[in-house]
Amino acid sequence: MASSPLTIRRAGRRDAGRLARLVAELAATRTKDPPPPDKARLAQELGRSDRLVLVASRRGQTLGLAGLHILRSLAHNGRPWALLEDLIVAENARGHSVALALLTETERRARRLGCYKISLASRSSRRAAHVLYRKAGYERFGHGFRLMLEG
Repeated sequence: MASSPLTIRRAGRRDAGRLARLVAELAATRTKDPPPPDKARLAQELGRSDRLVLVASRRGQTLGLAGLHILRSLAHNGRPWALLEDLIVAENARGHSVALALLTETERRARRLGCYKISLASRSSRRAAHVLYRKAGYERFGHGFRLMLEG
């Protein structure tokens, strides 16, 4: 798989169908009957200015995506920071440094946008992901909490 170079670029609305397949693949691991991704809604989200979605591909095959939300902090005089909400790699591409390449590129882009940090949350059970995040320079910080507002 690694014989040709990995390309990482900003995703656009035209990528919605390919990225919907990745999102559906992830959703299938989380729930028995995942709802089908709404491609029109995904395309709309890809066009937002406060979101940066990167897509990784090789030889025309979409292998992964990373999604950043760009937010501003009142406690830091309105400086921007990034929330990494989505990091998805196709099952057949895992173990081939796609996720690490996406993390490296999200960091580069966040720095270019003037962000002072990138934050993410990861399920406690995702130990392999935690190893990856540490390898990419992330450190464990605080405790995560959430309040689910829908089913």
